[in-house]
Amino acid sequence: MDDKNQDVNVIELLMDIQQRLAKVEANTSGVNDTARKTEEAYQLSKQNEQDIKDLKKNSQWWSRTMYVAIILPLILFVIEQLLTHLN
Repeated sequence: MDDKNQDVNVIELLMDIQQRLAKVEANTSGVNDTARKTEEAYQLSKQNEQDIKDLKKNSQWWSRTMYVAIILPLILFVIEQLLTHLN
């Protein structure tokens, strides 16, 4: 009878291990997908970082161009007015 009890205990233990293993597998099934998504997000953030740098460079170029487009005609106007008053 002792052997039967021991066999039942072993079977119960194996069933418990099997159930726990199934839970672990269910909980870790999305790890590979999560790692892939993480890598994609990292690559996207790197690309965004470069895009932001490019936008800042373009913005600086535009602002400098606008300053020249506004200031140069004013300077030319002032010089023209000075020259007409001097003559």
